[in-house]
Amino acid sequence: MDIITQATRYVCQAHHAGRRCSLQESQAGETQKVLEDGFASGILGKGPEAGLAYSGLGQHDKGVAPIQQGIARGGLRRKDDAKLHLGIALHRAGHKQRAAQVLRTVGGTDGTADLARLWMKVP
Repeated sequence: MDIITQATRYVCQAHHAGRRCSLQESQAGETQKVLEDGFASGILGKGPEAGLAYSGLGQHDKGVAPIQQGIARGGLRRKDDAKLHLGIALHRAGHKQRAAQVLRTVGGTDGTADLARLWMKVP
C-alpha cells in the first residue's frame, strides 16, 4: 500500500469516527485515536504538521514541541506560519508570555504578521 493510500485511509477513518462521535458520545475518543495512530506511524506527518494537529485536537502542550522542533530543524517554506501556529498553541496552552515572545517574531507581508499581532491582544 503506498503512502497516499495509507494517509487517505487514516483521514477517512478519522472522518467517519467523528461522524459517529457526534451520534454516540461513547465513541468520542475514536477520532483522536485514529489521528494519533496516523501521526505516530509518520503517515500523517511529523514536525509542525503533527504539532498543529495536536493543538487542533485541544492538546496544545503536546503540539508545542513538534512545532518548535520543525522550526529549529529549518527548511520550512513558510517559517512565519509555523511561528504563528507555535504562538497560538503556546497561548492556548496558557503560556501567554512565551506566546507573546514568539508572536513578536512573526514577519511577512501576507497577513501572517497581522494575525500574530491580533493574537497578542487576546487575553
